[in-house]
Amino acid sequence: MGHEQMNRSASIICMIAGLSWLASAMATGPSAAGRWQIINDQGGKPTGVMKIYEHNGEYCGMLEEVYDNPGKLCVKCAGDKKDRPVQGLTIMEGLRRNGEHYTGGRILDPSTGHVWRCKLRLSPDGDTLVIRGYLGVSLLGRNQTWHRLP
Repeated sequence: MGHEQMNRSASIICMIAGLSWLASAMATGPSAAGRWQIINDQGGKPTGVMKIYEHNGEYCGMLEEVYDNPGKLCVKCAGDKKDRPVQGLTIMEGLRRNGEHYTGGRILDPSTGHVWRCKLRLSPDGDTLVIRGYLGVSLLGRNQTWHRLP
């Protein structure tokens, strides 16, 4: 094989590898991982900041900031979360990603101690996240819409 043919083959291989990487990146799109402004669905006011992170293939959420009462304790929570500070507490766990959807999770309401099933839907641009907390079936629940923070 001549030098020119080897260069052409190497260029084609590099182009295919680059296109494969680009297609893979485009297929997965933006991630829910990051910092989110929590907006109360019953009043529309910001209540804090949730940090969503990926750990061993699962997405979890930790209350990074609580605006109204940062020293509040999770007095109605069960298990290892009982009487711990709400700020800094991981309240969302077990979510698995499927494109723009995250399913199979649980979310704790620290004010009541109730644990709800949850799922997330990320907007295509990655700037808006709709959280659905529900009991049993998804029809029996409510949504919150959060906005990505820098």
